[in-house]
Amino acid sequence: MTIWAPSLQSRDGPRYLAIAEALGRDVAAGVLRAGDRLPTHRELAHKLGVTVGTVSRAYAEAERRGLTGGHVGRGTYVRADPGTAARGNAALEVFSIPDRPVSGLIDLGLNLPPVGEAGRALAAAMADLSRNNDLTQLLTYQPGGGVREHRRAGSAWLSRFGIKADPDHVTVCNGAQHGILVSLMAMTRPGDRIVCEALTYPGVKAMADTLGIVIDGLAMDAEG
Repeated sequence: MTIWAPSLQSRDGPRYLAIAEALGRDVAAGVLRAGDRLPTHRELAHKLGVTVGTVSRAYAEAERRGLTGGHVGRGTYVRADPGTAARGNAALEVFSIPDRPVSGLIDLGLNLPPVGEAGRALAAAMADLSRNNDLTQLLTYQPGGGVREHRRAGSAWLSRFGIKADPDHVTVCNGAQHGILVSLMAMTRPGDRIVCEALTYPGVKAMADTLGIVIDGLAMDAEG
């Protein structure tokens, strides 16, 4: 078992977060290495003068950041390398400075939970966000077309496919179904007739029924 007891002096905020952040810094600095077994909850609590519950929350936070992993009956082990830990403590850096070259395009067409490095970075970012004392800007109504920074990001992403779109002409939607719905609402009126693939997304039919639009299915061949 690794002898590890971080100094919590001059650290503000909840004790469990101070422990988790100290653990991340020591992993990044190489003081703790992948595979090292951490002190038990009770042992570390005794060394630091905190409750066992505080250490339990600290270890849980460290695991959420991807720094450690627990094994029932075996204890808690360091599982992140220094580079991963450094990126975990600076949650958003992983998106701008990938740890390996990215080949090809990143598929943003599917809305799936992030996994691996991206999942750990997202968890760390959400944890940092939860400690923000000013969440007012996130709780207020957003602009109808989306925040300008998001529309600029969408414009930049579209440019990778050869589509030139001014950010002022980009609208942020709450998913593809919402995008289809607002497009139909903007371009059709009740009683209008539209054409789509004979085998198409079933949500289109539901939206057309709601808007009073008539659908004509267009036969498809091997090319679509």
